[in-house]
Amino acid sequence: MVLPSRACNHTCSLHCSVVRDCHVLQPLATPLMALLSTAAAHQLPNMPREYICRLLFDRRHRSVALVSRNSTVVAGITYRVFPQQVSGR
Repeated sequence: MVLPSRACNHTCSLHCSVVRDCHVLQPLATPLMALLSTAAAHQLPNMPREYICRLLFDRRHRSVALVSRNSTVVAGITYRVFPQQVSGR
């Protein structure tokens, strides 16, 4: 899915990537998750970086990253799915 960006000019585009820590299904997810952890550490300076990495690389969590055309992470969200309860946190 390609989304136009209001912050960039019309030649720039953003796309969403859903990633999780599963090397078999998504072998290219690790570099994207590392960029996502760097962006989260930059936005949350008081949160320990080890805690951010523990959440991002936990196999029970999913992450959605908003990535620009030059492969920089602009924004992201990490959540945990509870299929038995049909909810997420």
